[in-house]
Amino acid sequence: MIDPVTAEELRSVPAFSPLADADLNALAHRCIKVHVNEGAILIHRGESGFKLFVVLHGQADVVVDGTVVAAVGEGELLGEMALLSGEVRNADVIAASPMLLAAVMVWDFQDLQRQHPAVISRVAEVAEQRRN
Repeated sequence: MIDPVTAEELRSVPAFSPLADADLNALAHRCIKVHVNEGAILIHRGESGFKLFVVLHGQADVVVDGTVVAAVGEGELLGEMALLSGEVRNADVIAASPMLLAAVMVWDFQDLQRQHPAVISRVAEVAEQRRN
């Protein structure tokens, strides 16, 4: 059974809190919940970006060449840079605790880009902040 994500859950994510209800509902409609165990590899460096994760609960480590370079937690996004740019993933991301994620697949992301550009603008802002 697919566990849907609610607009209320996404409203608690800082990147999405300013969105209009219609945009949040559209995003929630395209998300699925993913439960992962501690130690699970969420993102592999060098792979194509085909999904975006929103951390609803838990923490993950961002790892480059065996070194933890950042930690991400509740309310943060994972995988947005590769999804936006079309480039390969630039780091591994490993669950540092059990996690609950909302996942958006690339084809749903592209659909949002056409129909709800405000969602993509918020994701792009997060990516830009992370680059700087």
